[in-house]
Amino acid sequence: MRKIAILLLPLSLSLMGACSNENTESEKVVKENEGSTGSHIDEHTWDELIEETDNEAMKGVVDETVTEKEEEIEKAKVATTTEDYEDLQSIDEGQFNPSDYEVRILTDNANKRVLMFIDDHDKRSFKTVNVKHDHFLKVIDIQQNQLVMKKNIS
Repeated sequence: MRKIAILLLPLSLSLMGACSNENTESEKVVKENEGSTGSHIDEHTWDELIEETDNEAMKGVVDETVTEKEEEIEKAKVATTTEDYEDLQSIDEGQFNPSDYEVRILTDNANKRVLMFIDDHDKRSFKTVNVKHDHFLKVIDIQQNQLVMKKNIS
C-alpha cells in the first residue's frame, strides 16, 4: 500500500506541474502578442471588423433568401382555377381580378394560404395572404410595393 502511495505522489506532482506550465506558456504568448507592434487591435478597429463581418454574413443570407424565394415561386404548384379559393371571392372589385393571372400556391396549410399572381409577362403582380384561423386576408401589389387590401373575411 505504501509503495502505491509513493508511486502516485510523483505522478500527481508531475501532472500538476504540467498543467501549470501550460498556463504559463499561454500567458507568455498573450503577453508577447500584446507587446509586439501592430498586433494590438484597439476597440474602435475591433468594432469595425465585427461590423464588416456581420455585413458580409448578412449579404450572403439575403442573397440566399432571394434565391430561395425565386426557386420557391418557380417550384410552386399552379392553381387551375381561382374558384376553389373562397377567400379570393372577398377581394373588392377594382382591386384586381384573380382570374386574369396565373395563380401559384406558395403555402397552403391549416394556418395560412399564400398565393402569388403572375401576369402574362411572367412578372409577379399580386400576392394574397389568408390567415385562416383569424379569417384575415391581405392583398399586396408587388409591382407597386404596397398593401392593396386587408380585411376580415367570413
